[in-house]
Amino acid sequence: ALNGSSLNLKLEQVTFPSAQDAFQAGQEFVTIHFSSLWPDGTQSPYELVLHNGVEEQKSLNWYYVRSEHGIEFTSPLQKNSELTLRIFKGNGSDPLLITSWDSSMPSLSALPGDEQGMELASQPVQQNTSQDMLLDLIRRREFSVSFHAFALAISLVLGALHALTPGHGKTVVAAYLVGSRGTTWHAVVLGTVVTLTHTGSVLILGLVTLLASRYILPTTLIPVLEIISGLLIIGLGLYLFRGRYRSWRAGDKMESKGRNYSLQPAPSGAGKMIRVANVETTKALSLHHHGDGRLHSHDVPEAITWRSLIALGVSGGLVPCPDAIAILLVAIAIQRILLGLSLIISFSLGLALVLIVIGLLMVHGSRLFNRFDRFSRFAPFMPIVSAAVVLTLGIGLTYNAYVRARGEFEMPLGVTGDFVEAQVLYLAEDENKVTQLFVANLQDGTSERLTETSNGVTDYSPAPHQSRIAYILNTDELENEIWMIELADGETRKLTDCENSVCSSLVWAPDGSGLVYESMNLDASNVTGLATLWWVNASTGENKPLFQEAQLPGANPRWAPDGRWLSFATSDGIRLYNLETGENHVIKSILGTAANWSPDGGSILYRDVLIRDNQFITQLFVYELSSRAAYNINPDMRFENILAAWSPDGKQIAVVRRDLSVTRGDQIWLMQPDGGDPDMLTSDPASLHGSLNWSPDGKYLLYDLYDLDSLPLESSLQVVEVNSGEVTDLNIAGYNPHWVWPF
Repeated sequence: ALNGSSLNLKLEQVTFPSAQDAFQAGQEFVTIHFSSLWPDGTQSPYELVLHNGVEEQKSLNWYYVRSEHGIEFTSPLQKNSELTLRIFKGNGSDPLLITSWDSSMPSLSALPGDEQGMELASQPVQQNTSQDMLLDLIRRREFSVSFHAFALAISLVLGALHALTPGHGKTVVAAYLVGSRGTTWHAVVLGTVVTLTHTGSVLILGLVTLLASRYILPTTLIPVLEIISGLLIIGLGLYLFRGRYRSWRAGDKMESKGRNYSLQPAPSGAGKMIRVANVETTKALSLHHHGDGRLHSHDVPEAITWRSLIALGVSGGLVPCPDAIAILLVAIAIQRILLGLSLIISFSLGLALVLIVIGLLMVHGSRLFNRFDRFSRFAPFMPIVSAAVVLTLGIGLTYNAYVRARGEFEMPLGVTGDFVEAQVLYLAEDENKVTQLFVANLQDGTSERLTETSNGVTDYSPAPHQSRIAYILNTDELENEIWMIELADGETRKLTDCENSVCSSLVWAPDGSGLVYESMNLDASNVTGLATLWWVNASTGENKPLFQEAQLPGANPRWAPDGRWLSFATSDGIRLYNLETGENHVIKSILGTAANWSPDGGSILYRDVLIRDNQFITQLFVYELSSRAAYNINPDMRFENILAAWSPDGKQIAVVRRDLSVTRGDQIWLMQPDGGDPDMLTSDPASLHGSLNWSPDGKYLLYDLYDLDSLPLESSLQVVEVNSGEVTDLNIAGYNPHWVWPF
């Protein structure tokens, strides 16, 4: 249907697969070509609805949409067998319009904006934030001078409202001006400096993001800037406290020395004694009394200096606003740079107005309090108190930035020392032969059981910041549940049920917000008999199909380190999808194994099979994202490559290889990313190696070892030092290990 009117379809052609095997493998299809005349008088934009009515309950609806001749469309919305898309006559300049799409594109890739249809099914309606509103203004198609003025006014108001949210140096500005002899001019300058620094940092960070986005992310820069800002405020607080304390002590001594009492004869010589008080005052401190004989001052013993004023303004505005960064990047992406800059400037003016008003209130409020005698008793101490407040705020800001750097933004702060300082997570059977999750302390050789399930744990995955662990357990009904445990206190909570399904392959998003996992539906409604991919929110437990067509098969999901790309295996190979731009392509692969992303996100390591002399041999390939080319890094047909892992710096690859001339067993090898300099690291002829885990400093490899001479197979955990090849047996009977390093 087009704009609500049914189209009369004409059958043009039907093509069939060249062979039944190709059809069953999903490599070729039955293709039916229809055509229809475009209705007269149809108004743009056009809404096209496609509906597949062939056995809707049993069919897998995988749509491919391609447009030609200048026709573009928004990302479609698919609900099972029905597909809805909006069509425009474009010129290729709008990045929000596309010319190709298929049902395998993840629904997590929805671009912001009300014209996008690729939202997760049943997603709750959320209130628009100031960032959302400004982004909508930038993306608006219709544009005029009056709308520009309206957009600037809206951004000004949103900037003012945004300034009232936590942060932006309001408390620091207030504390500084209360304890100083601030004037109206000082309040204006301080608020302006904070805003100019705030806006300037946005422009600089936006430029860095565009020029070096492959190597560094804004989320890794912002915590560093927050820490620097906090340290600057701490330094300023110490400077103010030291100077004001000295001034207060000097004023106190001046008051005590300013009264000289003496007994002198009266000028008349009558012998009467009178008291003469010689009171010395200083103009700088304006010492006076109110008839009670107590000298004091309402002024601050230290005047505001431009150095401290500007230093405070810079430190208070150093951390850029993420909302403004997002606005700038979107404006550049859709080629509306001037509009984006004008909105940011207007947004910053609103922020400046609020800070200046707060400063003026502090300045004139302190003068009002000075008129009251009760407040005058505390006036000499206010400079010291305000300096202490600035110092305390700096300490608090620095600590909070440090915590966010470790947790929210997943910033590894470095690992040093021997591997015994770490802990190791692993799976093992308890005394009842039930698989549980354990954590071992390598320092003292003790292990602690983290789970208490009666049916066993099947899989687990530590979060990127290692503070929590997601795991899958069996239920009495032979189903699965996904749970999460906090390592700090052992608190557990259920994330979601895998109702009538078998769940596996938990993979955290790089920001720790949620997980992608495989779900094999055991119902007869699973028309493919294959697993599908799902997403669960780590905070709310809300889970949804990853694709809009919930029955589309997918396996082995993996995230790129920066979270921009998601890879997963499909029937046609390893599919890569860019969650920001919608770009996607497929790596042709027979095995469809998991993609192993390089630390810089520019390359993918994966395994695939080659057929030589009627023998299937697994080889290692590297796919370069920039050139879209794949090559066999070590085409030695004498070896089969079973498992591989990048080193943290991306300069080496650890590979589990099997020498085909040896009857059993495999070994861990090291080689360069291009396959050069292969070197055998272990020598265990009667063992199998698995679960390669690099230490964050790249010095050690943690793995599990299976003894082929034991029946059933027994597994143990070992660590090998990469440089020396020295192997340490951890004396732990377990498997599937992961490091937990002290940060």
